[in-house]
Amino acid sequence: MTSGENEGYMYVCIECNHPAKELYKDYNGGVIRIAHCTGCNTVVDKYIEQDPVLIFLDALLHKPQAYRHLLINQHLHSHGKLLFIFLICDAFTQWAQNQPQGVDTSSQSDFIFYAALELNFYKMFITVLIEFIVFICGVTLTLQLSKALNLQNFNVRFKYLIHGLIVSNFGKLLVVPAVIWGQSNSALYMWLTRLFTFTSNMQAIKVMLGCSHIWAFVVILNGCIGSLAVNYWMRTILWDIL
Repeated sequence: MTSGENEGYMYVCIECNHPAKELYKDYNGGVIRIAHCTGCNTVVDKYIEQDPVLIFLDALLHKPQAYRHLLINQHLHSHGKLLFIFLICDAFTQWAQNQPQGVDTSSQSDFIFYAALELNFYKMFITVLIEFIVFICGVTLTLQLSKALNLQNFNVRFKYLIHGLIVSNFGKLLVVPAVIWGQSNSALYMWLTRLFTFTSNMQAIKVMLGCSHIWAFVVILNGCIGSLAVNYWMRTILWDIL
C-alpha cells in the first residue's frame, strides 16, 4: 500500500487517495456516522453504503474509486478462493478454444461436463496456474528493476501486490456469460477477455502504486509477455513431450 500504510492509517479516501484512519464511527445505540476525508471533505468511502452489484459495475468501468475501495479499504480474506475460481474460468476458456471442430458444443451443460472429464482441461489448469505465477514474477521483477535503476521508487508490499492482482483478474469471470451465449470457444471473445483483464490489472497497479498510465502499462506488459511465453511453451512443447 502506498499512502494507506502511513503511521496509524489503514484506509484511503477513494476520491483523492488521502490517508484515513476509519471509514465510519459506530456510536452507542447503533448510530453510525460516515467518516469524511480531511483532504477533500468528501465521504471517505461511499461504497460501504452501496450494493455490491453497483460496486462491481463501477469496477467493470475501471473507476479508480471502486478499485481503491476493493484493493485498499476492503480487507478481503478470500484471495485464495478467488484465485482458484479465476484460474478455473481461464483454464476452461483456453481449453474450449483449443477443442477440435469435431467436438459437439451444442449443449453447453454437456460441454462443461465433458470438460470436467477431459485430461487436457487439467493440463490447461496447470498451465494457467504457472502462467499466473510467471505473471506475478514478471510484475515484481519490473518493479524491482525500476527501483534498482532509480527509474521509479515504488514501495508496495509483495503480499499486497499479489492480492491486488488477484482481485483485478475478475475479468476472467466473463467466461460465465460466454458459456451461456455459446461463445466459450470463440478466439475473439478470449482475446477480448484478455484485453479487459490487462486493463483491469493496469488500473489496479495505478491505484496501488500511484503511478502513471504509462508505467502501469509497462509493468503489466512485462508480466504478460512472460506469462504468454510460458503458456506457448507449455502448450506446444511440454505437453506434447509428456
